[in-house]
Amino acid sequence: GVYNRKAFDRMLEEALAASKAQGQDLCLLMIDIDHFKQFNDKFGHLLGDEVLKIVARSMVECVRGKDITARYGGEEFAVILFN
Repeated sequence: GVYNRKAFDRMLEEALAASKAQGQDLCLLMIDIDHFKQFNDKFGHLLGDEVLKIVARSMVECVRGKDITARYGGEEFAVILFN
């Protein structure tokens, strides 16, 4: 339910251009799940995938509708916060 890295890169460029043109602030959050590899090794990738889904869902629920949440890498997420 979140954007992938390719979509994020495109949307970040658009957001930067829009915020500059409109003179509005933009904030970028970079989030990493600590020790996720050890979790996957211990409990398996199927459970690890479920954890990623829970984290992604939680992040989407915690930001405003206009903000953009994306999976940046394996266990890394990014959020673009507007204004």
